[in-house]
Amino acid sequence: MQNRYVMQKESMIKYNIAGLKITSACEFGPDYQNFLTDEHISLPGADGFEFDLHEEGCISVPGEAEFSVSQEQFVISKYSGGCLYEAVIPDTVTDKAHCTPATMYTDSSYHTALFTPGYGLTQLTRLALESRFISDGKVILHSSCINTPLGAVCLTAPSGTGKSTRAAALCRAMTPHKFPMISGDRPLLDSSFAYGVPWDGKEQLHLNTSAPLHSILKIKRLDECGPEAKESIRRIEKREAFKMIVSQVFIPMWDTDLAAKSMSNLKMLLENVPVFEAIAGPDENSMMKLWDLITSENYVRDTGF
Repeated sequence: MQNRYVMQKESMIKYNIAGLKITSACEFGPDYQNFLTDEHISLPGADGFEFDLHEEGCISVPGEAEFSVSQEQFVISKYSGGCLYEAVIPDTVTDKAHCTPATMYTDSSYHTALFTPGYGLTQLTRLALESRFISDGKVILHSSCINTPLGAVCLTAPSGTGKSTRAAALCRAMTPHKFPMISGDRPLLDSSFAYGVPWDGKEQLHLNTSAPLHSILKIKRLDECGPEAKESIRRIEKREAFKMIVSQVFIPMWDTDLAAKSMSNLKMLLENVPVFEAIAGPDENSMMKLWDLITSENYVRDTGF
């Protein structure tokens, strides 16, 4: 089996996501096109680790599952030697008899995965890769990440708050300078850098790039702060920041060790990256006022940048 994998690897497809060198026996969807590479390129801040995905006709996992998590799109079971990911075919698929769900098994270190092709393979691959990134010390934050002259700034908030709307408004307002969107929904972060990834919500706004991470903004809606409220920004103490944004962090609850690692990664991130509560409306004018506050002397002094 090892010799077959060595031969197979020569013809496998190469991706580079946040510096993780991925070789895969199958090509992923169009969202991954910007992450295809013949050469394993190096991104600033990236570690250059490797991850291999091999195709199998059938995956057999020894022993019994220690723990399982079931969600609408997948079932994940934790075994002593790794994790089994199984896609779930939704009721919206009419011809289920001819639709085979994909499966994937990763080793406990998340360095290698075996998969059977089928429905939901891209989703399973994302879960496996995000688990690997957590094991490498990264944080997956539900946020819109913009590359500004200060560095990467992440706008985070619960779904429905309008963080994506505000991020897009700020990008438009900065024309002709045009702040690029590193990630519209789910960037990878560590204590120094932010990275774009190909799985990025319904808008699919992302770049295969990295930028020094400047700060995180916890967005609060201006219209929820009273009739006299104005655009404002306030530095948040680390303990309060953890409580405010931990719900926006991806935590793999099927793996207790990895879940603890995700929390530890977040604490390390907050030791090095300032978090602010930012109040603003969804329009360009309001976001420009917020940006003026961000680039003001007081903000620069508080962040240390």
